[in-house]
Amino acid sequence: MNKLGEIVKDGEVLDGISMTRKYLTVAVLFFINLINYMDRFTVAGVLLQIQTFFGIDNASAGFIQTVFIISYMVVAPLFGYLGDRFNRKLVILVGMLIWSGCTLLASFINDPNHFWMFLCLRGLVGIGEASYSTVAPTIIADLFVKTQRTRMLSVFFFAIPVGSGLGYIVGSGAAQGFGSWHWALRVTPALGVLTMILMMVIIPNPKRGAMETKTETLPSCEEESSSYLDDLKYIFKNKSFMLVTVAFTFMAFVVGSLTIWGPVYIAYGQIVTGVLAPCTEDVCEYGDVSFIFGLVTCVAGFLGVVIGAESAKFWKDKGKKNADPLVCAIGLLIAGPFLLVGFQMTTINLPVAWSCIFLADLGMCLTWTLVGDMTMYVTMPSRRSTANAVQILTMHLFGDAGSPSLLGVLSDSLISTMPDTYYSKYIALQRAMYVTLFSAAVSGAGFLVTALFIVQDKKKVDDCLAGKTSPTNSTVSDELTPLPTEPESGTNTPVNFPINANFDDATQLQRDSQAEFEPYDNYFSILPENESRPATNRISTDITVEVKQPCDSVKFGDDKTPANVDSGSDVSLLGGKESHV
Repeated sequence: MNKLGEIVKDGEVLDGISMTRKYLTVAVLFFINLINYMDRFTVAGVLLQIQTFFGIDNASAGFIQTVFIISYMVVAPLFGYLGDRFNRKLVILVGMLIWSGCTLLASFINDPNHFWMFLCLRGLVGIGEASYSTVAPTIIADLFVKTQRTRMLSVFFFAIPVGSGLGYIVGSGAAQGFGSWHWALRVTPALGVLTMILMMVIIPNPKRGAMETKTETLPSCEEESSSYLDDLKYIFKNKSFMLVTVAFTFMAFVVGSLTIWGPVYIAYGQIVTGVLAPCTEDVCEYGDVSFIFGLVTCVAGFLGVVIGAESAKFWKDKGKKNADPLVCAIGLLIAGPFLLVGFQMTTINLPVAWSCIFLADLGMCLTWTLVGDMTMYVTMPSRRSTANAVQILTMHLFGDAGSPSLLGVLSDSLISTMPDTYYSKYIALQRAMYVTLFSAAVSGAGFLVTALFIVQDKKKVDDCLAGKTSPTNSTVSDELTPLPTEPESGTNTPVNFPINANFDDATQLQRDSQAEFEPYDNYFSILPENESRPATNRISTDITVEVKQPCDSVKFGDDKTPANVDSGSDVSLLGGKESHV
């Protein structure tokens, strides 16, 4: 049974889940996301050591990230499907077991000839992480609404840049501290076991969309069960979602390239200038480069998430409803020029290069919370896990899955035409990385186009959850029955008029009950006695309720979903104010 509810206010407790437990849930999900990204970029922090150990070129090194992302994105739709239909807590736990176990196993590969095994295990790690990334944001979306949701998603997405930066720092630190890159892969599995215990104890499995409808049942405009094909059709027809996804994909191309090749590129520049010696051993003296790159990523990410979320909020408070995609566009459009300057300055003035990389990272990190929030609020609750999965599949397939390998292949092809020197490696990688500048510009343009549609698409979801649309329509028709002229005060003249309404089969007005007819824009809704919210689907332009006085019955809805007043009841409508049955 579908039941319409009122949109919940910020901070309201629902379903017996206390605010304390909700905040603890966000903290645990943040920590899981943190070690998720730590694990992902630990490899990037020790990439030169891994290259030296296995004796692989740039193309093969870039493929380490590619195989991880490919498996991650391929199974994301599966976990999206499961996350929209089954216990999300269980889905995440299974994924975390796969992820932690495979990461730990990869750390015990001691034969340089077993690079293929290392690749396979990194691929399985991607499968495990996909379970979490597709489902976790939807849990937060079902615990908070409005401003609180944005802020809690901000906390959650802090983990992406901070975890990425810590991956470089922890990875290079563990490798140097224990004398082998293998130890870099043994940190996150231990943390993963801790988070699984915390998750089982703290995290609830909230009803999907309950916080937005103030009820445990689905809003009227959502189907209680729909096929996966129907979900995909809905998502692909959602303009804002698709535009956000395309723009985010081009940003992912930039991020994927920089996170893998950024430290290597800077290290090449330092070798060219004589600051660092070439890497010839299992543990290279590049720890400082990875540490600084990680620190820059952490700080820029933290500030970017805060500035992005608060800037959008400030702008929206001033009446700019499409602030979210505009802030994202600004961030990407300023990132490109700073990247260009940073690429040029690595061998000329390293502090300036680091500053430019910091500002470019800051611009790109403005998007993390806003993209997540936009994805949630333009998508119906029962389809959010699937939407996340589609977004993950798209952004990785055309974004960061191929970008590390592409840049590796491009740089290798350029090196083949040059003398075999570190200067050649530096120049070849620099030219390959120019591709990211184009990608950043396209991403910014994509967010600008999104700003044209985001307000309209958000309103469709809000209207549905507030009961202003019918189950079969995503927009409200303008052809609504106008309000009748209300009789003068003190008169008891019955008013006969059609009422646009659509009731479910459980709605019945019994003898001696009261119902209040209350104007809503240009039409009426019915509120049950002693309730401040409608328990019905309020609007349906193709159903007319006829009220006769006196009458044998009043039927609301259609033949499939009738709701009848007892036979013989006397119904009188006094100016659309009360009906005594």
